[in-house]
Amino acid sequence: TILKDLTSNNVLENCMALTVASKMIGPDMIPALLPAVVAKLKHPRELVRKKAVLALHHFFLKNSSSVSHLHDDFRRALCDKDPGVMEASLGVFLDLAKEDARVVRDLSASFVAILKQVIDRKLPKDFDYHSVPAPWIQVKILKILALIGIDDLKCSEKMYEVIGLCMDRADL
Repeated sequence: TILKDLTSNNVLENCMALTVASKMIGPDMIPALLPAVVAKLKHPRELVRKKAVLALHHFFLKNSSSVSHLHDDFRRALCDKDPGVMEASLGVFLDLAKEDARVVRDLSASFVAILKQVIDRKLPKDFDYHSVPAPWIQVKILKILALIGIDDLKCSEKMYEVIGLCMDRADL
């Protein structure tokens, strides 16, 4: 019935099915659910898109080869109009960078731009924690930048300004 709930028009059923897919589906069941989960990346509701990204991240953790063809979908999620979807995609990119930083190195400018938006408080206040702008997003992006900047001076130089701003804001 997970597949039935994923194909339903009911947002609540979609969200529940995506949560169950994240937590209870083993590597052997991923191929059966993958097309329905990928389809939810285009859902009009941001919560469903976010849960779809999280489910795909769990699929990646269970069997990275099952979602290796979805790099473009993860990149679209990074640029989603909803910051919650973007935040969910950061976990995937962090794990991809841990595996092989070269895979996400071309996105360094995007990560820098997102971090700059966070520091400049351009995200909704819902992402703030004790007046710190989106600290969890900052930490994930800084970890990604650390991994992709290793042994790449040109890429590292693009990060210096925003990392300096991040450190200056941390002193406040």
